[in-house]
Amino acid sequence: GGNTNNSVINLSSIPVGQSPGAVAVAGNYAYVVNTNDNDMQIFNISDPANVVQVGSNIPTGSGPWGVAVSGNYAYVINYNASTLQIFNIADPTNVTQVGSDIATDSGPNGVAVSGNYVYVVNYDASTLQVFDVSNPANVTQVGSNMPIGSEPWGATIAGNYLYVTETGADQMQIFNIADPTNVTQVGSNVTTGTESTGVAVGGNYAYAITDASDIGIFDVSNLTHVTQVGTVPITNNYGG
Repeated sequence: GGNTNNSVINLSSIPVGQSPGAVAVAGNYAYVVNTNDNDMQIFNISDPANVVQVGSNIPTGSGPWGVAVSGNYAYVINYNASTLQIFNIADPTNVTQVGSDIATDSGPNGVAVSGNYVYVVNYDASTLQVFDVSNPANVTQVGSNMPIGSEPWGATIAGNYLYVTETGADQMQIFNIADPTNVTQVGSNVTTGTESTGVAVGGNYAYAITDASDIGIFDVSNLTHVTQVGTVPITNNYGG
């Protein structure tokens, strides 16, 4: 074995806007949406000890709560406005919106992207929507709004699967998105704990934040039989 270092070192702290709602990282850049300021900021993180903002704050819709990045585009969901926006980020110093705002169901709260498709979960409506973004200037919804668990919050994609955590239902659902026109749930609802919010997946494990101030760790190597394998306490949770 080698040495194990369990210490986390804070290399830098960077001021952002009011109530940052989400962050996405792609390459040398981090994209932050500020919910109360209705804008997005881009930071060059190539040197983690010297992070600098690139360009100016970019106006979004009202209440941006989630952001996902793929290729030359950033996808922003606005909770208050119930919209999805697409931004061309090929030149981080000159970011422009592509096309018009796209209406979502009520209260979009989580967004994930895979290939030519964007997946949006709507907190107020408790639905999942799929959008074809192959032409960002002419986005179309694929299929109809899909009812899911109560108050979905977090959404992340690993391979052909979409993982969604649901605050109102205290659970996680996993969906097969291999065919975006026919999204289906895999296995049963997975109990996560009180008010599950953020979710991340790495290898055979899913990590779900709960309002009980912990992270639940789940073995997802068999998606039809997901089991919890541990819990890690954290500080007070809000979001994820």
